[in-house]
Amino acid sequence: PKLQVVGTSDFYFGIMEKDETQSHAFVIANTGDAPLTLSKLDVSCKCTTSSEDYSEIQPNASAEIELSWTPPSFYRDFRQSATFKTNDPDLPILKLEIHGRVIQSLRATPDKVGFNNISANEPHTAVVDVFCYRDQDAEFDFDRFEKAESAQHFDVGVERMSPEAVAREQDALSGF
Repeated sequence: PKLQVVGTSDFYFGIMEKDETQSHAFVIANTGDAPLTLSKLDVSCKCTTSSEDYSEIQPNASAEIELSWTPPSFYRDFRQSATFKTNDPDLPILKLEIHGRVIQSLRATPDKVGFNNISANEPHTAVVDVFCYRDQDAEFDFDRFEKAESAQHFDVGVERMSPEAVAREQDALSGF
């Protein structure tokens, strides 16, 4: 048996969102003259899964191993992998990797604003940057205050960020 990964053994998903599932099919070819066997050894995370229909590949044939990943939380960058045992004497262990970035459609920094221990007679200001990572316009709803009676004491406004400010945040498409 002679294992050959058609293309690359490392695939970049690009940008994904939390709880979004993406998959990639790696093509594995047997360029040898005996059947190639594969058995899964390990995955780097329980949120990474692989297809199971590849246990034996005949000579001059190929099969697909599909890796799927569903990020359970937000990661700036991720890299996950699956390893397989093979009977190829030159490649006894095959490692397939997927990587990318997990983002939110919108990300506010800071994610909470609180005014504690301030004088009621002095004005206070807070600025929150909201970055948008999808090609859509954001909508803002300022009707939610922890204490509804506090809303009357606040003026809230929205301004579009300059292209230069947006460009400072990796992968952001717009900002407010």
